[in-house]
Amino acid sequence: MRAFPASRMRTFLAGILIAGSFALPPAWAQEKAKSLASRFPSDGLIAYFEFDGLAAQPKAWQGTQFHGLLNKTSMGEMVRDIARQGVKAMAQAADEEGGGREKTDPKTIEAIAESLVRGGFAIGLYQGPGEGEPVPFMLGRDLAKGNDRKKLEGFLPTSDRTETRAGRTMKLRGKGTGPVSWWEKDDILIVDGSLVDQAIAAADGKGPTVASHPILTGMKGGSAAFVGMARAFADFSKIPLPPEARKLGLDGVRHIEMLGGFEGTQIRNIARVVASSPREGLAVDPRRPHVRG
Repeated sequence: MRAFPASRMRTFLAGILIAGSFALPPAWAQEKAKSLASRFPSDGLIAYFEFDGLAAQPKAWQGTQFHGLLNKTSMGEMVRDIARQGVKAMAQAADEEGGGREKTDPKTIEAIAESLVRGGFAIGLYQGPGEGEPVPFMLGRDLAKGNDRKKLEGFLPTSDRTETRAGRTMKLRGKGTGPVSWWEKDDILIVDGSLVDQAIAAADGKGPTVASHPILTGMKGGSAAFVGMARAFADFSKIPLPPEARKLGLDGVRHIEMLGGFEGTQIRNIARVVASSPREGLAVDPRRPHVRG
């Protein structure tokens, strides 16, 4: 991912994972929102991950054994304490690396991560013309709801000017290369400069989106009780592979997909590898779910 400070990115993503250890209050309910996938353009997409947010399915989350452990046993406070220590350590590491303009605030990291786990987020990687490095598009839903927007903006990629496009005030750097960020109500969008026009078209419903992507629409869950919460895929047919990957047989893999969610009291993940047949090179473990075509 070019032009994104590495220390900030690691702190940001690790904070999201740590916040997953926190139980969300039952009162946190989410109004029906536009799907995350419908806000991402599909052209040039090579990899995608989305998490609906626990507030989208509060009853399903509260019915899991993990939610019970966090709320009804002493394990909950222990996990919270470990998570807080982890966030503080990551904040200190980010400051030592000099990744930010201001001192990293652990409480703000916690607030960002907790909001994303509650409201949902998505990340897409896009391959431009040629074999250049993929560029990112990230969206955090409801991030500014209940949070100080100015503090949140301290964690955004550095910008030196603003510009108005399609009625949106965007922060960018120089001639618009690298990351561009803007708010859509309480949602934050951070995209590579090359993706801005596509992102606006998707947001305005004027272009093809990931919501109709054949890989995403083709994902299947477990039983009728399964409640999907997270989806991810990597489309190898769109990724320029180096010679080393071809020697391993990865050029025969069409795509990898993952579906995660709740099934009764359990948290369940389903992973599939879709590959050409007969397979050559890298073997697929027959004990794990996979699809051949």
